[in-house]
Amino acid sequence: MTEGPLLSVVVPTYNERDNVRALYEGLSRALAGYSFELIFVDDGSPDGTADVVREISSRDPRVRLIVRKGERGLGTAVLAGVRAARGQYVAKMDADLQHPPEAVRLMLEAALATGADIVVATRYAKGGGVEGWPLRRYVVSRLAGLAIRLLLPAARRVSDPTSGLFLIRRGSARLERATRGFEVLLDVLCQNPTARVAEVPYAFRARASGRSKLGGKTILELLGQLLRYAGRCGARAP
Repeated sequence: MTEGPLLSVVVPTYNERDNVRALYEGLSRALAGYSFELIFVDDGSPDGTADVVREISSRDPRVRLIVRKGERGLGTAVLAGVRAARGQYVAKMDADLQHPPEAVRLMLEAALATGADIVVATRYAKGGGVEGWPLRRYVVSRLAGLAIRLLLPAARRVSDPTSGLFLIRRGSARLERATRGFEVLLDVLCQNPTARVAEVPYAFRARASGRSKLGGKTILELLGQLLRYAGRCGARAP
């Protein structure tokens, strides 16, 4: 049996054609010297995202593509990528270039150095931050994080429970199911209440191209996710 890569990077996509090539190039530079694979999970993007990924994959076998038909949703897309991953560590990041590829390397190095089961890239620790956010979005993000930490003890282990950039060590942390909610990290934290957690700071970038998926529907999904989890996983956290 062939040994798998050290790291699998799972990237859910929907209409990110203009970003995936730059993301691939950035990760290739950031992870130079490490064995990794890059798994794009596309929910049938009509803009040709999958075609761009196929072209990259034809030149670099480390790049893999999963195209889902008749199914959409961030949580289940990440779950599909995690199940297909072959790496000892699995990182999840977005395709919109708001997550810097260099932060993926920092998470991997933190996991290797500390033995952490989960590493979360945080905007709200010393050295982290956000670029180009209006005050309203920053306030909403901070209030959402406060509400999550109040309702879910499992989320109190991290300073940024709504982070979309994180890493898990397979065999020590798991993602066995995904809710319909937008915040996949909550699934991970609630399914691994005793896992060792580490954080690394990063600067959340302004979107380079395409449209943000964040909107009223996403906020409602987060509220529903919190209500489902409040009674199901809060008491199990240390």
